[in-house]
Amino acid sequence: MKIDLGQSVYANGSSGAGPGLRIEGGRLINDRPDSRMGIEKMAQARKVMKHEMKVQTYAEGYVRGERMEEMNKMMSSMMGGCGCGKPNCGCDE
Repeated sequence: MKIDLGQSVYANGSSGAGPGLRIEGGRLINDRPDSRMGIEKMAQARKVMKHEMKVQTYAEGYVRGERMEEMNKMMSSMMGGCGCGKPNCGCDE
């Protein structure tokens, strides 16, 4: 009995890895397109955008607090107090 190997992956030069996959240097490389649907991609993009907005809000709040602290120190030093911002602390004595 003779076996027909005409359609075999060994006979036609194909790597047998499947569509979108190739073998390079003994490793399987995935060249298939992204399988996620458009609505799933949009949901992920929205989630990333909301996270970035939250991080930006926290960063702005931190910077604003630093500025307020500097302004308080400057105002208290202009009014005759010391640079620490506490009234009547006696730092400069």
